Amino acid sequence: MMNFFRGIPGDLEEAARVDGAGPWRILWQIVVPCSKPVIATIVLFTSVGYWNEYFQGLVLMNKETNYPLQTYIRQISVQIPVGVTLTAEQYQQLAQNSNKSLEAAKVFIALVPMLIVYPFLQKYFVTGITLGAVKE
Repeated sequence: MMNFFRGIPGDLEEAARVDGAGPWRILWQIVVPCSKPVIATIVLFTSVGYWNEYFQGLVLMNKETNYPLQTYIRQISVQIPVGVTLTAEQYQQLAQNSNKSLEAAKVFIALVPMLIVYPFLQKYFVTGITLGAVKE
């Protein structure tokens, strides 16, 4: 992000100063609108990171009923049924089928919120790409 701010042309800031803009006005009317693509990218990456975080819920919550979604999904995927008498072949088949199903469910559930948010941030990614293509 710092490199992005360093890459903003000084001519924009100088032109704003000539027009009588102070430091706060330059920040909010020049720098922040130019940095929306960077801010949107950081928000998306941070959101994905927090959304996929399961360990913090595991450490901070005492009851399984209070677990966040990712921690709950992880707990389901690592649990082995106890008290059920099955043959070794049945255990292997159960593990194969349930692992595939749980992995698919985990991926789908983890992707849905990001798939909802991403289209709203897409315009900022396109703006960032075209902003870098402008010649001085």
